[in-house]
Amino acid sequence: MLTGQTVKKVWSEADINYLVKNYRFWKKEINRLERVLYVGSSSMGSWGVAQYGIDAAMPKGSSIRSAEELKRMDVRERGQLARLEKLRTYVYALEVAYNLIDDEQLITIYDCLLDGMTYRQIAEHLSTTKDYVRLKKQIIFSQNSQISTILTTKNLQCKWRGGRTGKCFFPWYLSKPNEITWYSLL
Repeated sequence: MLTGQTVKKVWSEADINYLVKNYRFWKKEINRLERVLYVGSSSMGSWGVAQYGIDAAMPKGSSIRSAEELKRMDVRERGQLARLEKLRTYVYALEVAYNLIDDEQLITIYDCLLDGMTYRQIAEHLSTTKDYVRLKKQIIFSQNSQISTILTTKNLQCKWRGGRTGKCFFPWYLSKPNEITWYSLL
């Protein structure tokens, strides 16, 4: 379905359907990767004990891991970080698209799809048929070109109070999100 690239020219309904089906998994995976990359003790900067004087200046070999293992770990961490960014892009696009739907029934169907409910469960929840839910889902995906726009845009432009502007990829990167006045796609 997806080719592993965040930036594509056109996102089809099948691609968006793939994103919706994997939304819950990706939310969990984002939390796991954030724990590994930002909170976990596997960071190379936290290894070892601080030394002082001439001992601190001398190069040391690692008794635990070889230099090649350390190099591979850096590559792995870079790969995890790139994967985290890609998954955040997908999740962000799906969450922004949720706010762009006007009809309450379509919002409910989209929300249920993101929660992982089946057509049968959604139809029972709305007291309709599975075919009706399937039709409305197709309407949501065909009308929602905004998901494709977000996924094909590399950066968002943020305008802060006081007129300062700068690039930000996601609102949760910001230390003070309440200072943002608007977002626009570049």
